[in-house]
Amino acid sequence: MFYVSLIIFKLIKIFFLFKVQTVKYFEQIVFIQTIEQNRYISITILDSNAYQTSVSMSINHKTLFIIKKGLISLDPSLIYVSFALLSSPNLYLRHRNGRVTLDKNDQSDLFKQDATFKLIFDHQTELVAFQTINLQDYFYLALDDQTNSILIVKKIDRQFNIDNFNNRFLFKFITTT
Repeated sequence: MFYVSLIIFKLIKIFFLFKVQTVKYFEQIVFIQTIEQNRYISITILDSNAYQTSVSMSINHKTLFIIKKGLISLDPSLIYVSFALLSSPNLYLRHRNGRVTLDKNDQSDLFKQDATFKLIFDHQTELVAFQTINLQDYFYLALDDQTNSILIVKKIDRQFNIDNFNNRFLFKFITTT
């Protein structure tokens, strides 16, 4: 009986630590930086209504985002995130046609799926990867390997531990505080 209680206590402790460590991401204001070439997600809004926007990867220009709880949550044991633009919180990063774009949240199911990513993380290194939730197989956000200037969605043959990801798939959050 003592051993059963001890095991239950340890499981509860592990679950609690996991939840506390993962909740730390939500509502943080961050820059998102790639590990490959230390580029930042950079947003340019081309018109006053934000109908035309540009998402690029830049060494010099960087944009602040608020990490939100995913617009959709599929599995309560996993962490899902969405990225709202700090200066216009109704604008979110989303994937569309193999690229990452910035669009207004139209409340549609497709938008919510495109703008929600499963967060793969390593607490020791603080590295993260973002898996799409509505494409079959294993699709992740990545720095393109030709120009290093755009963020794309790329398929990986199988799911890896974060330690096995190529640097093009790895990011880190740079906080402002």
